[in-house]
Amino acid sequence: MHNNELRGIPLTPREREVMAWMVRGKANKVIAGALGISIRTVEVHRARLMAKMGVRNAVELVVAMHARASAAPGRPPPWATLAEPRDPDPFDNPPSE
Repeated sequence: MHNNELRGIPLTPREREVMAWMVRGKANKVIAGALGISIRTVEVHRARLMAKMGVRNAVELVVAMHARASAAPGRPPPWATLAEPRDPDPFDNPPSE
């Protein structure tokens, strides 16, 4: 499986990052801060990946991921291929003086 695909659904690297945060229940504002992008950009990525997955909200996304996992026994579940989101470290980008 190509690392930008989730069970045959092509996702951009950023969509995968946003999804990793979404399935863990993080709000758009938190995702935006962690990834260093605007809230609106997170909303765009969320909308695109949910359209690709054929779901209407984050709950349906998690359900769809579980359904895909149970449909392919012996294969790792889709969320296993998602990078673990890292909480932002305030010391990574200290404020400039």
